Amino acid sequence: MGKKKDKTIKISFVDEPAAEDVTGSLLYISTPNHNILVDVGLRQTNDKYEDFLVSGIVVGDIIRKTAVRASKTINSHDFSAIGIGELILEAVTETNKWVETNTNLGIMMLFIPITAAAAISKDFISLRTNIVKIMADTTPNDAVNLYKAINLAEAGGMGEQEDLDVSSDESQKVLLEKEITMFDVLEI
Repeated sequence: MGKKKDKTIKISFVDEPAAEDVTGSLLYISTPNHNILVDVGLRQTNDKYEDFLVSGIVVGDIIRKTAVRASKTINSHDFSAIGIGELILEAVTETNKWVETNTNLGIMMLFIPITAAAAISKDFISLRTNIVKIMADTTPNDAVNLYKAINLAEAGGMGEQEDLDVSSDESQKVLLEKEITMFDVLEI
């Protein structure tokens, strides 16, 4: 029998972006307006309420890293340097260390670009503008990392596509060869 994994959570972030992400994730999973039914014990899936809570906590440092990376791009406006796809993959990788199911891929696909934009925005209008700029500046490497994150999370409902199928290693090569960005992939 294998050694049982220590599931003690150590929260090492104390900054605002990470705290907001954790708070947002915890509030989201605690409301009745989502597809996880807490009061019926998640009988429709193998997911556990606690897994969603843990997932919201363990990505806090990655959210902080996102804000720090974005803030370093303020003067250069080279938003590709943020590495949105890499950060999403890192969040899924960290989550998988703690839980066995996809609990936050979609949330990270939203939160990471929003966090990056919030780190460089002075108001709500510039936040919206900066989200668009950051996503438009994603790279083919971001697209490949997004594909890797989707596969690592074992996200359901993707279906099979004739072109650029997310589960195909060949598609990842095509993304790089044809310089298809994460923005392009999400537009498809």
